[in-house]
Amino acid sequence: MTRKLLFAHDDKVTLDPDNRPVSYNYTRGLVDRYRYMADHVTFAVRGDAHEPVAWFPDATFICLPDMKHGRNLAKMRKSEGRVASLVADHDLVVARLPSLIGSWALKSAWKMDKPVLVEFVGCPWDALWNHSLKGKLVAPYFRAKNRRLMRRTSHALYVTETFLQKRYPSSGEQIACSDVETVMADRRLFESRLRRLNGIREGDKPIVLGTIANLDVPYKGHDLVIRALAALGEARHRFVYKLIGPGEQSRLQNLATALGVVDQIQFAGPCPRENIPQALDGIDIYLQPSRQEGLPRAVIEAMARGCVVIGARTGGIPELLVDPWIVPRGDWRQIAARLRTVETLPLAEAASRNYEKAHEFDMDVLARKRRDFYDGFLADHGLMPAIGC
Repeated sequence: MTRKLLFAHDDKVTLDPDNRPVSYNYTRGLVDRYRYMADHVTFAVRGDAHEPVAWFPDATFICLPDMKHGRNLAKMRKSEGRVASLVADHDLVVARLPSLIGSWALKSAWKMDKPVLVEFVGCPWDALWNHSLKGKLVAPYFRAKNRRLMRRTSHALYVTETFLQKRYPSSGEQIACSDVETVMADRRLFESRLRRLNGIREGDKPIVLGTIANLDVPYKGHDLVIRALAALGEARHRFVYKLIGPGEQSRLQNLATALGVVDQIQFAGPCPRENIPQALDGIDIYLQPSRQEGLPRAVIEAMARGCVVIGARTGGIPELLVDPWIVPRGDWRQIAARLRTVETLPLAEAASRNYEKAHEFDMDVLARKRRDFYDGFLADHGLMPAIGC
C-alpha cells in the first residue's frame, strides 16, 4: 500500500514550462527528505496551476490561490476545505509554520487523528511588525495563534538553535535542525578567497557585496544596503552591490537612482540552485540585512563558501555571526559604518570563522539528525520508514 505524505506551506511557487518549480526552496533533495517517511509526497502551496502538477513520479504539486486574511471569506473557506480533503487523502502531514495553509493542515490532521509533524521556520511577529502599520495591528494575534499551535504540537522541528524555541515553545518532542543544503568550498578555493580578502586593503579592485533573495520581498532589506551605499559619499565607488534572485527590480532600481548609487548596483537575476555556490564565490562580503528571519539558508551557504558576512540582529542570524558583523535590525547607518571601515576589519579572520562554523551544517550531518527525528516520529505512530529510502 502506498503511503502518502502531505507537505503544507504558504510558499508561492511558479512553475516553468516543464512543470519544474522556479524556487530556491524546492529541489529533488527536498523530495528525498520526505520520501524517507512516505512513498509519495504532495506539496500543497500557493500557485497559479489549476490542476495537480506531477513534478516527479513520486512528487506532486497542488496549488492553492493567493489568499489574504479576511479579504475573501468564501475563497478562504473553499481553500481550507480543499486542504482538509488533502489531509484526509494522505497518511502523514508535515505542516510548515507560520503559514495559513500549514495551520489549516495541522488543525485538520488533529481532527482526523493523522500523524503530523510541524516545521517552524520563521517568526510571525517579526514578519508582521516590520511589514506595515496593518502588520503591527495583526502581529499580536498571529504571535498568539502560533504560540497556541506550537504548545499543542507533539513533534516539532525548529530551524534555529534557540530563537524560535523561546518565542514559540512546544511541549512535545523537538529538534533544532536547519533545512539548509550547503556545498562547502574546497580548501584550495578557500585559500584563494583569503588571499583575495587580504588584497582588499590595496584598493585596486572593487569590493563585491551581494545578497541572494527575492527582490519582491521587502523584509530582506536590499533597500538598506542601497541606502548605506548612498551614505558613503565618494567611498561608494569602492563597492559593487550584486542582487541575485527573482523578482521585479524597479522598486530597488528607482531607489538607487534617486539616491545616486545606481552605478554601484548590479541586478543579476534568478540563479539556479545548483549555480549558487559559484555565484557566492564571486562575492567578497555577503549581506543579510533582513528585518525578519528564521535561520537564513543564504547566510549559511555564503559562510560555506568562505564569504565575509554582515547580518542583522534578527531571528537566528546572531546564532551564526559574531560582532562586529552583526548590525541592528533596519539600521542602514550601521551597515554604512561597517563598509566605511571595511579595510580595517579582520576580513580573513571572519571568513575563516564562517567557513568553520558552516561545517556544523554539513548536509550529511543534518540528514542523519533529521532522520533520527523522523524515526522517532514514525515509531510514535507505529510506522517504519518508507521502503527503499
